[in-house]
Amino acid sequence: MTKENSILWATLSAETPWTDWWSALSSEKKWPKNLVIEKWKAPEFQWSQVVDSFHTFTLFKQTKAIIILEAEKALKAVKDLPGLLETFKKGPHFLIFQSEQKLPKDLELDTWTFESAESKNMVDDRVSFKWIDSIHSANLSQAILFLEQALKADQHPLALLQLVTRDFRIGRLIHHAQQSRLKENEILTTLKVHSFVLQKWMKRPTHSNQHWSSLFERLLEADLEMKSGADHIWVLRKLTLDLIQLTVASKAADKKVYAKFRRPLKPAPQLWTIVPSFA
Repeated sequence: MTKENSILWATLSAETPWTDWWSALSSEKKWPKNLVIEKWKAPEFQWSQVVDSFHTFTLFKQTKAIIILEAEKALKAVKDLPGLLETFKKGPHFLIFQSEQKLPKDLELDTWTFESAESKNMVDDRVSFKWIDSIHSANLSQAILFLEQALKADQHPLALLQLVTRDFRIGRLIHHAQQSRLKENEILTTLKVHSFVLQKWMKRPTHSNQHWSSLFERLLEADLEMKSGADHIWVLRKLTLDLIQLTVASKAADKKVYAKFRRPLKPAPQLWTIVPSFA
């Protein structure tokens, strides 16, 4: 951000600690560490005060970073917003509008968005669940795409395997509970799962015992392959394809596909004696 374009709109939650977002912003922009910080919050100031501060130096001629907190509230009282922003376009200091809202469409300013570690993990988790949903819908291209995105987001392959295995284990328990004629609230209480998980599995077709056996044997095989030194990414890609084949076979009641995955496992090396991650 040059001094000819010294205004920035920073989008972040008002509850985000100052040290978290300011250190992230200043590091990304490579601003000097000796900036003089001024924080202004409406209605505790007049815009004329901010303009004067923006165009004047401190005693030691240090550069300032002038922060307008909750900018969307501070700008509501401004009658001539374009004229106000024009006064800040050229100056010796930086002006940062902090807001929980995105930059209004009628403004043209540099923007920056703070992403906490928690929000990044939420995004990563959503991609992982989309991968699993694509497997259940037998959409191979989408499943591979979401798998690649999850891996690029530093989701550990073993964690992904545990996630998909847990999903099928919960599904097996839900279908068994359905066959036992348990009510929805009884299933939720007994299995302690979210209602949206229950609804997803109740909409999916029920599987035969042969199908469930093939599914879990394939998941076990993938777990053992990973723990025996096989390439984790390749194992997950192959697992994705096989699970989709089994899903399609379940709908078509194709016993030949079941037989393909009910082959005896090869004699296990010593590393295979490790307890499977989903046991």
